[in-house]
Amino acid sequence: MTKRKLLIVILSILITFSIVVLMVGQKDPLILHPELWSVKRPSLKALEIPRLVMAFYHAWYGNTTGPSKKWFHWNHPIWDTATGETVGYHDPEKFITPNVRDIGAAHYPLTGPYDCSDPELIRYQLDLAEEAGIDVFIIDWFGPPNGPVDNYTRVLIDYVEKHGRSTRFSILYDGYHYAKYPLSDSLSELRYLLKTYGGRPSFLKVGDYSVVFIYASRFYTPRQWDYVIRTLRYEGFQAIFLADVFEEEYAKVFDGLYTYSPLDTILRGGNLTEVYANAKIMASKYGGIFAGTALPGYDDTKIRKPGIFLDREDGRIYSKTWQAVIDSGSNWALICSWNEWHEGTEIEPSVEYGTQYLKLTKHFSEKFKTRDG
Repeated sequence: MTKRKLLIVILSILITFSIVVLMVGQKDPLILHPELWSVKRPSLKALEIPRLVMAFYHAWYGNTTGPSKKWFHWNHPIWDTATGETVGYHDPEKFITPNVRDIGAAHYPLTGPYDCSDPELIRYQLDLAEEAGIDVFIIDWFGPPNGPVDNYTRVLIDYVEKHGRSTRFSILYDGYHYAKYPLSDSLSELRYLLKTYGGRPSFLKVGDYSVVFIYASRFYTPRQWDYVIRTLRYEGFQAIFLADVFEEEYAKVFDGLYTYSPLDTILRGGNLTEVYANAKIMASKYGGIFAGTALPGYDDTKIRKPGIFLDREDGRIYSKTWQAVIDSGSNWALICSWNEWHEGTEIEPSVEYGTQYLKLTKHFSEKFKTRDG
């Protein structure tokens, strides 16, 4: 074999090896980072886990008369669920009936379509939430850094700290787009979130650990998440992470389990108390926290065609899911949601329901916080 042919063979082997390493590294990056192998999960057993009620908060609404100076999210697109195509948009400049705008919402806010940056709106929401026994807003954050949702998040947290409000915050890192992301992008965004918000006085902590919820966790494998979490801890971030999935391999990696919404279990006719109790056992097996979620109902037919509808049954669905949270022994109680108007899960006052769901929230919050065990 000539030297030239030998060089070509060696080069081909190196290229092939590099490709294999790259492919393996994408699926299991821990293999390529032995410096992370000694990073340990924090032990939560010695820490006091406060019994808290939290609501998912969607900081993404704007209007033309508020600080945003434009419509944001109320003009939501309408999607064909069969094709994934956008088939239209809501237009808040149009009135369906007197005083009722065309907005992408199942119900109509009692305040009208508001702006999340409006200080008066923030004060109003905090007054209602605190009266109802809600301790924490978990802000749905999907980036990018310094984008609209990030800016709304900053305004909300700044207001709370400036005015000495009791509400605390956590982040729901919204991963609906993980499938399109390289792992490094999600790692960078989580790094940004912890740098920007994790140390804020109003950010939720257990001991010294900032709390982050990961949405749609299955988009990455447990091994990929293990790499992300270990990397952040290796870099010095003190944080704990909860996974939106009830699977043991994720329980081994994360510091707790939760679900954003129990809708699927309800639609399947499953026993939610049993599902939550089993998830609590699974999380506890690995020293983790469990948080069950209450849901008032669901209706996304204004933004998705044909969409999904779950009747609220005059508060019975909310009461049943709340009771499942309590009976399962959840460490924390989550509410889906404070203001996801697009999917009709909001408990914030609406024209249709008034303050009915805030009254129910107050009742069950008190029941949850005073339960034995």
